[in-house]
Amino acid sequence: MNLYIRTFHIWCFYFIVAFLFLFAFAYSITPATPFEGCDSCVFKQMGLVILKGETPYLDLFDHKGPLLYLINASGLWLGNGKWGIFILYTVYFSFVLYYWDALARHYTSGHKAVISILLILILYLFVIEEGNLTEDWSLLPLSYCTYLTSRLFARDIIPAFFEAILFGLSVGVVFFIRPNNAALQVCAFILISILLIRKKEFSFLIKFYLGAFIGFSLLTLAICFFFYFKYGKIGFEEMIYGSFIFNMSYSTWNLPDFYHVYVINHHEKYNFFAFSALFFCAYSYYNNRRVKDNCIIVSFFILSFIFSFLMMGTKAYDHYLIVLLPLFVMCVNYAIRNSLKDLLFCIIFTYWVSYDKMMELLSYS
Repeated sequence: MNLYIRTFHIWCFYFIVAFLFLFAFAYSITPATPFEGCDSCVFKQMGLVILKGETPYLDLFDHKGPLLYLINASGLWLGNGKWGIFILYTVYFSFVLYYWDALARHYTSGHKAVISILLILILYLFVIEEGNLTEDWSLLPLSYCTYLTSRLFARDIIPAFFEAILFGLSVGVVFFIRPNNAALQVCAFILISILLIRKKEFSFLIKFYLGAFIGFSLLTLAICFFFYFKYGKIGFEEMIYGSFIFNMSYSTWNLPDFYHVYVINHHEKYNFFAFSALFFCAYSYYNNRRVKDNCIIVSFFILSFIFSFLMMGTKAYDHYLIVLLPLFVMCVNYAIRNSLKDLLFCIIFTYWVSYDKMMELLSYS
């Protein structure tokens, strides 16, 4: 019982943090401003299409996954104006912060974990833009998959069959919001596979694959059946076109464009996140050079950052960087390893590189 009470207290603390953070900075969903957002406004309108019984992608077109519009429809159904979506995302983000806390405590403890999460919130502050975007709603499934991966590495706890189902379900959630956001989950899946193979836990590996497949399949079938039986064949086909086929022709990916984003155009926030990723990967390796399997986990950090950056494409919108936050939680806390000295160093580093930008954002808000 004490464990449940402690868990509830931690979640309540992060609910307050989430409420204050989103009320101040999630401009398109906070009741504090009349601003309805740009992309966020479109997502709300698609939610209204669903609530009014019209056909999404046909009566009103957008090219994100259907789950995003169902979420917005749920928020609009819960409350008039912005309050419904705001409360829905506040509760949602509270669970994100709770899993970040649990993830951090694999390597640190107590107030050090909390402080490290507050540092990551500074990164979120840089790139949250308007709120209610695909990357915002991808945070919980990304965080859950990263948590299971970290727990296996740090605590040697193999995901149970039900957790494997939730892993697959989490991948499905991101896939039906915006598939590009699932890069971290792909890397997490690979690392879990490598760790289980190294342990020669082949029966657990098969169960993990089976559970993940079941979770992903259940969500896929549920969404497909919903669209087919509610909107008919044409509604289903338009959902497939808008969510996937259109995006295949819309997206771009080539190395010269990446060179322009990071070198020629010198995109400030992308360079800052890339530099921070490089710094904490190097710091993770140096500070844990005597830890078993250190090379494996640092390789996971490096490849996950690279793959995530590549999957963002070359549009270089700030909010694309949101999907990196769960990985930063794991990487930063693995780097400091419960050391107060290293935590203070990370605080000074974050303050030094972000002071001007923080003052700009705070003055704007």
